[in-house]
Amino acid sequence: MISIIVIDQGKGVLGRRKALDDLKTIVPADTIMEGLDDSNTERLCSLLSDMHDDECVLFVNSNSTNDMDAMAIVVNSFFNEYHKDVAYSPCRLNDEKIDLISTELKDLVRVAADTDVWPIGCVSMRVDLLRKHIQEELSISKSIIYAICDGIMQHIDIKKFNAWIPIDTDFGDETCMMYTELRAKLLNYIVNSCNIEDLFPQHEWDKFGEESAAASYHTLAALFYKLKDIEDAKECLSFSDKLEDSPRSLALRALIAMQDGESLGAVANLISSLQCYEARKKRQISIICLLSRKIWKPLIHIYTVG
Repeated sequence: MISIIVIDQGKGVLGRRKALDDLKTIVPADTIMEGLDDSNTERLCSLLSDMHDDECVLFVNSNSTNDMDAMAIVVNSFFNEYHKDVAYSPCRLNDEKIDLISTELKDLVRVAADTDVWPIGCVSMRVDLLRKHIQEELSISKSIIYAICDGIMQHIDIKKFNAWIPIDTDFGDETCMMYTELRAKLLNYIVNSCNIEDLFPQHEWDKFGEESAAASYHTLAALFYKLKDIEDAKECLSFSDKLEDSPRSLALRALIAMQDGESLGAVANLISSLQCYEARKKRQISIICLLSRKIWKPLIHIYTVG
């Protein structure tokens, strides 16, 4: 059964062959390896079809074999410890260290929206996670990123190889980069695949369900807007508006209207946002005053009469 797949992103057949030859010096003699172009999802599907769901394959990017000492640590860990686990190696791109800020579900929204460079030089990936994402419109490397996110959503413990893998700077950007449009699509996938309560556990859902949902959709709308995905931003705002009137929602609608060239709509939403904010502030002051009277009036009575 195949154990290691070398992914090529720019070095061509000779680059794949060199990476495979380098790996042969550090892997067990009976290891089955194959080199694939990053776009050859059809061949990858064929290779995975003969494997069990819980088996893992070590994906090595052909741009990541410059430091064979670090690669040996990854390979040894894969065969001796992580052969059934999802694991990745942090990377070095020039002087920059590339690592995930978190592999916990509570941080996944931020990871997907903000991570423009992913550490996918070496990844041990479970077959069942990867198989569902091998599509013609996604390269192998991008499918691996989706599969990592799926693992996090399934509460799988994502391990980390104890080695920093250097990435060839001539091809590094394409190796690890998630451009704005791809991040928006990844975020959309996550939001549609997971309960919103699990994505935003910091809110008090049991006590303030509607308010928590509204705040979560406001956050998502702002992130989609940041990623230039206006349609998903509008959809999130429509969900939040059904739950509460919010100055934040109106302010975001003003920004969207401005971007769409609707100056009058932008001004109207901005004014409404300010009015909504002022109304909220007055309500909060009224509540504080009311509570103060309820608290202090009995105390004053006690001290003046009692």
